[in-house]
Amino acid sequence: MKDKLFVYGTLMTGKRPTDYVVGTLFNLGAFPGIILNGRTLVKGEILEVNESMLEQLDVYEGVSSGLYRRELIKTFNGVEAWIYLFNKTIPEYAKIIESGKWR
Repeated sequence: MKDKLFVYGTLMTGKRPTDYVVGTLFNLGAFPGIILNGRTLVKGEILEVNESMLEQLDVYEGVSSGLYRRELIKTFNGVEAWIYLFNKTIPEYAKIIESGKWR
């Protein structure tokens, strides 16, 4: 069974269907983080994944250490998709990305 994953940062390729979520996107240095309380349309891509891929991505995204958490959401276009949300206190050095686009 295929699931959908909304990716908004380092996993974007520019070759997949785009979509948006409403939230706040932060520049955390080498990677972004998103929280869903905000008013910015954050641009991302929809990736098809299976359970094995999600388990691997949970490791990559640091879910077990609490860096990110995976949550099921509906995108701006109504797609039900998983998303990795930043799960720590936002560091003081983090800058809000007003454009809603990571690089």
